[in-house]
Amino acid sequence: MRRPCTMIGLMKNYIVNPAVYPLPALAGRVFDPNAEPFCRIPFAPIDHYAWGGEYRPEARAWVAWDDFGLRVLLCADEPAVSATVTAFGGEVWTDSCLEFFFQPFGDDPRYVNIEVNPVGAALIAVGPDRAHRVAMIACPEDMNIQASKHVGGWWAVAYTVPFAWLEGLFGRPVDRYAAMRGNFYSCDETIHPHFGSWSPIDAPKPDFHRPECFGRLVLSPRAGMEYFDVCDEDGNPTGEIVSRVAAHREGIRHRTAHVWVVRKVEGRWQVLLQKRSENKDSFPGKYDTSSAGHIPAGDAPLESALRELAEELGIHATPEQLRYAGTFDIRYEKEFHGRLFRDNELSHVFVYMEPVDIGDLTLQKEEVSRVDWFDLEDTWAALPTRRDVFCVPTPGMAVLRGFLRENSDLSLGRQIRII
Repeated sequence: MRRPCTMIGLMKNYIVNPAVYPLPALAGRVFDPNAEPFCRIPFAPIDHYAWGGEYRPEARAWVAWDDFGLRVLLCADEPAVSATVTAFGGEVWTDSCLEFFFQPFGDDPRYVNIEVNPVGAALIAVGPDRAHRVAMIACPEDMNIQASKHVGGWWAVAYTVPFAWLEGLFGRPVDRYAAMRGNFYSCDETIHPHFGSWSPIDAPKPDFHRPECFGRLVLSPRAGMEYFDVCDEDGNPTGEIVSRVAAHREGIRHRTAHVWVVRKVEGRWQVLLQKRSENKDSFPGKYDTSSAGHIPAGDAPLESALRELAEELGIHATPEQLRYAGTFDIRYEKEFHGRLFRDNELSHVFVYMEPVDIGDLTLQKEEVSRVDWFDLEDTWAALPTRRDVFCVPTPGMAVLRGFLRENSDLSLGRQIRII
């Protein structure tokens, strides 16, 4: 019996936003991901190589949706590609190939695999596994598969998966706002053997037909909507995800990452606090943790902590420069901007102790209006009575103070524990 790949780690998530830009016209053109408006949406990196040698090209996948169907674009950066198959339905996987496998319905084990080589030759099949698939004898109408011209560097394929075609195959309407499951692949069995995937695969040999290893594809009703992992009382992701709006409307438990920037001046600890933008959906205009943010679905706490520190303050830390201090809970209900805000979070706390000059920081104006140094113990004493100034979470600062007491001899550059 195959072991579900979700047992290996957290399920990958990709948010499929509504299409804002059309798919690029690729036929006869050299592809540049930096020049295409469609590529402004977040991509899914095809960067897991469970098998093969040292050849690991950078590859990406984008998916957007509209009322007509899924708009799909995949690309890879390779010095040379193989394209010997020219007929539809041929063994394109032996060439350089970009592939998209997905299950449109969570309660139906069948998945669609679409595999395309650099000349646009494709193989499309539907079934529950490798042995029981039904291959298409012709390309579905309106799929419009295109491949770019390759002269070294990036090559790409693009096509549309019509919802009407899926509904005919599966005999039921597609829920435009439901989660699908799937995976993206880059492979070649000839000139540069490699087998890359977006969602990791646990198998002893190359095998992309592993639906138990598919990640989650969430069709979002709005571009830019954030999604979080729902977590249990111990902070473990349950496998469900929730939008930011729903999480704070209903008080659904999720995770955040907090980073405290500290320094020692004349024997006393100081902490850098950010003043929140007046436009924030909670505690506008108040001083808060140095850097903090929600952990997006599928991300790890450290990954989010590093990103928030860079985005909000312009501090580009390395993983070794963040010391893990522990966790604390945030739970409250409060009205902001005339709406009830319910927070139910498990927060992971990190400490950054490298030298910081406020004048060198680049603040994210949408989030932070200014930053200032505060004496740690004076701030701690003021928290109970100065909530008009501070929205610093008291349990979070307690974790910081405990960490600094327990590691009073901590030297810069020494790693304590990283998760």
